[in-house]
Amino acid sequence: MAKKLTHWLARLTDDGALVRPVKEIRIPLVFSDPSEEVKVRKHYGTFSTMNSRWNCSRSSNLHQQLKTDPTAFCLYHSDLAELRKGWVVDPLQEAIDFLSKSEGQVVGDFGCGQAQLADALRGKHTVHSFDHVAVNETVTVCDCAEHVPLADDVLDYAVFSLSLMGTNRYEQLSEAKRVLKATGQVLIWDPTKDRDLNAYTLEIESRGFKVLEQQENFKWVHTWAISDPSNPGVPKGETT
Repeated sequence: MAKKLTHWLARLTDDGALVRPVKEIRIPLVFSDPSEEVKVRKHYGTFSTMNSRWNCSRSSNLHQQLKTDPTAFCLYHSDLAELRKGWVVDPLQEAIDFLSKSEGQVVGDFGCGQAQLADALRGKHTVHSFDHVAVNETVTVCDCAEHVPLADDVLDYAVFSLSLMGTNRYEQLSEAKRVLKATGQVLIWDPTKDRDLNAYTLEIESRGFKVLEQQENFKWVHTWAISDPSNPGVPKGETT
């Protein structure tokens, strides 16, 4: 892996412009020397920079960018794995703990990252993992706000673990509404920072859900909601 990284990092110009992206999806990224990491971070920025950029992008644009160059995805999730080590409450572990109390369900992991939820629940549930980039063959590549390749009414749970991102983030919930059963549930963990919880709850419910429970814990707000059969939700492409 270090040899491959050396090869593509050699293609970085002095100002950090990437000529050819990494072809192999590998998380965490491993650098053979500090200068390689300096060049990569000069081009892609810090975790906070990438997080802010992704949140200010439309999902279709981000999807195309990461499809062309998945290096940012690898770096983002490498940094995320390090940050998680210092969290008092880890949304991924919270999702695993919640879903481990039952079995035999069909779960959709929207924005699955490294597909750790599917790994943890193997043998208990059927988990469909979706993201812009596939870390392995179990992940389906798609834009979760545009189209998840599932039939209608098939999921018992839709999980969004710090993955409701982008200027059209709530369209992911519209797509989740489509693929969830009439009694399907959605589990969401989001940062509480700079979030108007009243407006946030209204956005979730406008997509066809009824919020059952909402709690703030550590840096996150956790929302547990159920699909509301009487509420078809705002169609994708429209706003509330």
